[in-house]
Amino acid sequence: MQAFEYLFSYNACMSLYIEYVMIDNLVINTLILLCVKNTLKLKVRAWRLFLSALLGTVVAVVLPLLNISSLLQLPVKIVLGVVMILVLATYLRFKDFIISLVLFVLYTILLAGASMVTLLSFGTSLESLSAGGYDISVPLGLILLIVSLYVAIIIYIARYLTRKKDLSPFLRKVKILIDGRALEFDAFIDSGNKLVDIKTGLPVVVLSITALFKYFSKEEIELLMLMKGKGTIFKNVHYCDYNTISGEAKKMVVFDADKIVINDGKSEYTTNRFVVGITYKKFKDVCKYECLLGATVCLN
Repeated sequence: MQAFEYLFSYNACMSLYIEYVMIDNLVINTLILLCVKNTLKLKVRAWRLFLSALLGTVVAVVLPLLNISSLLQLPVKIVLGVVMILVLATYLRFKDFIISLVLFVLYTILLAGASMVTLLSFGTSLESLSAGGYDISVPLGLILLIVSLYVAIIIYIARYLTRKKDLSPFLRKVKILIDGRALEFDAFIDSGNKLVDIKTGLPVVVLSITALFKYFSKEEIELLMLMKGKGTIFKNVHYCDYNTISGEAKKMVVFDADKIVINDGKSEYTTNRFVVGITYKKFKDVCKYECLLGATVCLN
């Protein structure tokens, strides 16, 4: 009877342990794959991500039961990583696959370290971790929630850096000359900005009203926006009609400028074929800019 009770207790613990290992690995694998997906902006179907995570989980559970030496386990894990990345997505270039694999390894190391630090901070002993488990009463869900927060931070940073890298080629330094005064701004070439002033037929360089406060007083800007710019340096002030993305009709105050000098860091381009439009919108992005240039402005 005692032997039966011992065997029952042992099997129950093993079952519970295996379930924990499966949950741990399935969640962590999913989070790692999500990091890779979001960093590289991969188009991944949900079933492929789940299948890849499940594959890693099955091997993680079965491998320790095979009594294979640590030396032999290494090539198995390498092959597993390759297969998981192949299952994750369809890659157009071999280079994309290699980058995905490298990120997978790096994120695995990063999250493994983060998970270990979290468990140790909650009182898990190194002996338990080396044995592949933990000896704390903290719910498993809490540990996974904390690790998920790590992943959320990683994904945010990855998106931030990727977005910044994507925007960088389209950032410019511009100098707008108005009545002999040179106004300098950071600008972004927005291919979607196809706004044209109907009165003059010229493309509109959109400038945030907050940028004007660096060069003009509040009273001067108010007169401009109220269409009472006569006698000031703002010339040919008028309204430009335009439609928002939702189709809503709006008006923008525009005026003439002498010229604009666009600097990409290597060369300068100058044109007087444009008008300046003022928006109340503040341009918020990972890169700071105060001005939107349409592609037509850069080509005129």
